[in-house]
Amino acid sequence: MLELILGGARSGKSSYAENKAQAYSQVLYLATAQIKDEEMEYRIKLHRKRRPEEWITLEKYKDFEAEDFSEAKVVLIDCLTLMVTGIFFDEDRSHYDDEAFARLEDEIWLEIENLLNLTGNKDVFIVSNEIGLGLVPEDPISRVFRDMLGRFHQRIALRADKVSFIVAGIAMVVK
Repeated sequence: MLELILGGARSGKSSYAENKAQAYSQVLYLATAQIKDEEMEYRIKLHRKRRPEEWITLEKYKDFEAEDFSEAKVVLIDCLTLMVTGIFFDEDRSHYDDEAFARLEDEIWLEIENLLNLTGNKDVFIVSNEIGLGLVPEDPISRVFRDMLGRFHQRIALRADKVSFIVAGIAMVVK
């Protein structure tokens, strides 16, 4: 079972996913955030405190091939947005043209597919930010990122058994 859980910032999507995962005996929590500043470090600490100690936590945003998912009954990926952000902004992309961004999109999608394949037949919850509902970003690279993430959401939603949209802590089932 694959469930895509979308919502805005601070909408309750992570808590929703964590509550669903607690029904399982062995949870692998894939945390994709990187500590880049004090505020993000604080957020990560809050997330760590909220997780049950018995959950297996893996903190990385790419290169999952060497990881062992065999002990888990469920995989919670929190979140796809930060995974994509990490790869997208690994290097300066300001010189990229449309063709280079298309190759980057293929590269990131391959990383997502590889991750999903590694989870095997386990239940998977993917948390991600729905960033396409806000203002149109001012700069071209941010628009490319927004569009790319939106396309990833569409591709995952097609594969997903369930898609939930979280608003103010309340889940609306989309699929």
